This record gives sequence, structure tokens and C-alpha cells, in this order.
Amino acid sequence: MMGDREKTLWFIIIMISVCCILISGMELYPITKNWESAVERSQNTQIGADKDLENIINFLENRLQYRLDYEFNLEKQPMRLANVIYLTDAAGYKLSNRKTSQLQVTHIIGGKINYAGIEYRGKKYTVVEGDSILNGVVKKIDSFVKINNETSNNKSHQAYHFKTKALTNYGDAIKSRNLLLFNDDINIYKLNIDVTMEYFYRNGHSDELYYIQNGEGNLSTNFGDLNYKKGDYIIIPRGVIYKLTPKNKTTSFLIESNGCIETPERYRNKFGQLLEHSPYCERDIRLPILNNPISQEGNFKVKVRVIEGIQTYTYAHNPFDLVGWDGCFYPWILNINDFEPITGSIHQPPPVHQTFQGDGFVVCSFVSRLFDYHPDAIPAPYPHSNIDSDELIYYSKGNFMSRKGIKTESITLHPMGLPHGPQPGKYEDSIGKKKTEELAVMVDTFKTLHPTSFMIKNEDKEYYKSWIK
Repeated sequence: MMGDREKTLWFIIIMISVCCILISGMELYPITKNWESAVERSQNTQIGADKDLENIINFLENRLQYRLDYEFNLEKQPMRLANVIYLTDAAGYKLSNRKTSQLQVTHIIGGKINYAGIEYRGKKYTVVEGDSILNGVVKKIDSFVKINNETSNNKSHQAYHFKTKALTNYGDAIKSRNLLLFNDDINIYKLNIDVTMEYFYRNGHSDELYYIQNGEGNLSTNFGDLNYKKGDYIIIPRGVIYKLTPKNKTTSFLIESNGCIETPERYRNKFGQLLEHSPYCERDIRLPILNNPISQEGNFKVKVRVIEGIQTYTYAHNPFDLVGWDGCFYPWILNINDFEPITGSIHQPPPVHQTFQGDGFVVCSFVSRLFDYHPDAIPAPYPHSNIDSDELIYYSKGNFMSRKGIKTESITLHPMGLPHGPQPGKYEDSIGKKKTEELAVMVDTFKTLHPTSFMIKNEDKEYYKSWIK
């Protein structure tokens, strides 16, 4: 038998349940009435008689006719348009860490009418040729050219010497690129440039760093012009539209970085200014000189480098129509000879040569400098192992005290974990020397570099044995 307490509790529970049923019924009643009203209207609706439906049909027909006015060709995979900041994969996941307020391609839809779905600041749109974006009107979108990084079948973990001076194929600054090594963070190229680009170029995915080995010319950008010369580092942030015109044959070593290329953090204060002990300062940096805007209509091709290849667009207006710019995002130049070396009485570690930093790598400059000046110092560097990084050196000029058989434009690669140092006899040769006139660019990467099959064809097969000779 239930006591009074249990009876009271059950009574309360039953009353609460009844109230819930009554409230649900009251909420469902309007929905039921609206449904019955909608059914009644639909039974009396005739196509063309309902004004709202007629307006929708007219809108769709006009939109369809508008889309048919343009030729359009897109790949099935998500792709980057001229103003796209980052991509999504087929599942909709972002491929980079850019802000969610930026523009992204969400999908590609094909059929009689092909268009790209985009999302910008939380709103969704469709884009086809003829639509206006920040850099003008897209007149034509050409087919997508896929680029594959093919690693060599040689998987040996060993020291390498590559003779890049033997690469003699010439072309413009894009078509003459020979991919030598790569990893998830950077691609490294050798270029031989002898003709002007007949189009504009924008790297939409990576920052670029050119090191000019030989030659002079002009880099025209939408921020203005930069004249380059031998020994220049040219830093071109992603998104900058440019055209490179050589005055004479130009040889270049190029780094394409997935992350930003910037001045070393060790030499900057909290405001971004270079500190007094930095090996170069703002006065050494050359900025673009802005030209008068080019207000010109026609067909202007812009090749856009994206994650997996190059997409070509034809614009109705010249992209160099900029009337002015402001901010801290622009191309700039630093000459390697303006890098002031840091020396000491004993051998200085490699970080004193650091010139730039990027995501997953650093760039160092070995320049003309005094050797160690302690009475008992041996100028040649001590044997060492790179525990955390692969060490690549591009030899630009001079005699290299620690290496035998190295020529101008040679590249050596000493992978992480392997000890290396001066070759036999180089210690003795360095004693008593006061200075060096060498120039070299070193790239230390924190992920393994993979030589391409093209690179392996120009390998010095006996280099890894040079320490036993």
C-alpha cells in the first residue's frame, strides 16, 4: 500500500504530464491549421496564376539566360579564383589557417551550366566568368594545369652534390623553373631567364624568394617597379601580381614557401623594427616605385599558382591599374652584399648568418668576412651534425675553404643526423688565412628535403665518399 507521501508524488507527476500534453497540443494546433491552409492553396494553384511562383520562374529563367552568355570551364576539384585566400577539400575542410571571414571556394557544380560556389563572410554566392571581383572582371577561365612534384627513386640518406650550372634550358621566369628539391614547406628551383613574360603571374599559395646569381632586369608589380641586379634577394609575398623582364640573361635560385618569408625574429623588436645588432637594417631594403595607373582594356592573361598547379585567367582590364597603396605587404629587395657579417675571435655558429625565416626553414647568407682572429683559432668550421634540419648550400661566388670540388652554382645537401665538416686537408689549408671572399646561400629545413629525379641526373655520384680521400 502507498503512503500519503507516495500518493502525493504520483499525483504531481500525473498533473505535470497532463500540462505538457496540453501545451504541446496548443503549439501543434497552428502548425496543423497552416498545413491544412497550404494544402488547400496548393490544390487551387495553377502554374502561371500564382504571382509568387511566376516571379520565381521569371527570375530563374533570366538567371539561366545570363549564365549561358559565358564560356566556362572548371575542374571538378575545388580551385582558387583570383581573390581566393584559401581552399577547402571535397569534404569542406579548410586547407589552411586563414581567417574564416575570407573568400573560399566551397564546391564546383557541373552540367549544362558550370559555376563555382563561394562563401564570403558567411554568405554563399555563385561565380562565373563575367562576374566582378577585386581585380576587375573575369573574361575567361582557361583549363587548369596540374603540377606534380615527382621525387627521385633514390631514397638513400646521404650527402649530395648537385651541379646546377649544367642546367642550360632558358625561358621566362615561370617556364624556365627547374624543380630541384621540395618538402611540405618549400619548393627549391633553379632558373635561367632570357625572355620577358608574355603574361602576368600571381602566386596565390606561396611567398617567393629569388636570389639573383647573374643578370639584371626589372620586376614590374601592381605595387610598382623594382630593378634587380646580381646578388639581390627579391621577396614577393603571395598575391602580388608581377611580370619579370630581364635586361640580359638572368640566373636565379628560387625558394617557394608555403609560409610567409620574413626578417628573422631574433633581430626584431616587439614593434617589428630591426634592432641595432641586426646584420642589415631598413635602409638596406629597396621598395617598389609606384607608376601611374594603367587604365587599359583588352585581354590580359594572369597565371595564378595554386596548391596543385596553375590556373590562367583573362581579365578585361590591365591589373597594373593601382592608383596607390598603403601598409606593410609589398615586394622588396635586399642585396646579399648589404648583409653585414657578424664575426668573432673564434668560429661563430650558423645562426649569425641568418637572413630570413619562414615556416619550417631559415635562409642564411655566407658573405665576404674576416676569419676567426684568436691566435690559436682554426678558421675551418668544426665537424658537426644537423640534428634538427637538412642543410642545403647554394655556392654563388669565390673559393670555399671547407669543400673540395665545389664549383659556382653547385648545391650541396647534408641531411639531418649525418656528421659532416671540412674535407681532408681543408683544416690545414685554412690555418693562417685572414678572410674569405665567398658568397653562398644556405637553406636549413626542419623537414626532410626530397631531390627530384631531374636533380639526381645532375648529381656528383662520388661526393659522399669525399671525406675519405
